[in-house]
Amino acid sequence: MTFSTMRRPRRTNARWHARAVDLARRLSASKRRYAALVNESQRQSDALARLDHVRSVIGRENSVDMILRVAIEAITGMFDYPSVSIYMMCEDGALVIRHGIGHTPPAARVLSHSMPIGHVAHTGEPLMITDTRTWTERLDLGPGVASLISAPLRIGGHVAGVIHIESSQPDALGTEDLVALLTLSDHIGKAMERTRLRGDLQRTVRETAALNHIMSVITSAKDTHEALDAICADLGDVFGVPQTFCALLNADRTAQTVVAEYRSADVPAMIGAVIPMHDNLFLSDLFLRRQPVALSNVSITPGSGVSQHTKNQIDRVSLLVVPVLVNDDMIGTISLSSAESHVFTPEDSALAQRLSTTIGHALTNLRLHESLRQDLAVFLSTTRHEIREPMQRVIGMAEQFFDTPLSANQREYAEAIHASSKTMLMIINTILDVVE
Repeated sequence: MTFSTMRRPRRTNARWHARAVDLARRLSASKRRYAALVNESQRQSDALARLDHVRSVIGRENSVDMILRVAIEAITGMFDYPSVSIYMMCEDGALVIRHGIGHTPPAARVLSHSMPIGHVAHTGEPLMITDTRTWTERLDLGPGVASLISAPLRIGGHVAGVIHIESSQPDALGTEDLVALLTLSDHIGKAMERTRLRGDLQRTVRETAALNHIMSVITSAKDTHEALDAICADLGDVFGVPQTFCALLNADRTAQTVVAEYRSADVPAMIGAVIPMHDNLFLSDLFLRRQPVALSNVSITPGSGVSQHTKNQIDRVSLLVVPVLVNDDMIGTISLSSAESHVFTPEDSALAQRLSTTIGHALTNLRLHESLRQDLAVFLSTTRHEIREPMQRVIGMAEQFFDTPLSANQREYAEAIHASSKTMLMIINTILDVVE
């Protein structure tokens, strides 16, 4: 055997060994990638399950406050974030914390442009800071915050607040947390939007029911005062206040007199109270703008110009005062009153305005109906005097003819006059009975 023949098997074995090593290495790498994929799949499945749990718990709530509360609790419990909070935008542009766990607010009210929460609310863009020590701009944060994520909370496409998470460890929050927070923000915003739409529907149903009932009450009322009493009772029930009263202007428009009222047993009566118009800036402004005015916890003292009780003066009161218009002429006001702290919302004012418009139209029709009834009463009185009484005299004169000497033709004529007159009187009485 030659030397070359002896070396060939050794080279073949070396190549097979090298291939085996390479296959083993590649198999090991494939196993690691498979394990990583399994772990990633499990991690994503867990994340989706946590997101679905949060969406489920907030979907069961029917108020914005409870949605925010359970959202914070679910996020903290499911995602194990040390600090979670939700800030909501006020009408004046300030941000106020609504709910939070493990969160120390930087201030009671955060300006709309402060970093990071106000900045996110103002721009509508999320913000992630993995290490606050490297951040060059000033951050309005509580002590010990090392990393954070803020995401806008949108309702109906508009930024209504910010959901904010914090950690005391640098780089503890990352891209995955940002994606999760954006998803959670979307779920919360949609739940709040559904709640808002549900509330709008409930308000519409409530308003429609109130309008229908008020129209029914006014239609069945005998006069304006009876209608106003019923209206006050309905408004007290709709708005949940213990007292509602209607004050009408006097002829010279120098004062209002309370002519109708609804009140609970422990509330002093207002019937007959006189509210002067002279030097009354509140009523002057109300009559000028012809829009409802809401006041919360105002002092009621003699001469204050808001309202004066004849007895049992109330120290503080919350009011919603609504103008009453008839034929575009302001005839008075309807006041919703509560001695307890009561906040009348813009929705309450809008509803009161719409109800006031309906009440004004209904009172216009009622006054027209009263006028027609007065005209009818005059007509009936005239009819009784000018038609029925002369007809009775004709019947009486015809009856007297029968006591005098009459020829056959004369008696026939007298009987015809008598019978026709009685028939005419019966018809007149029937018409009067029907009209009355």
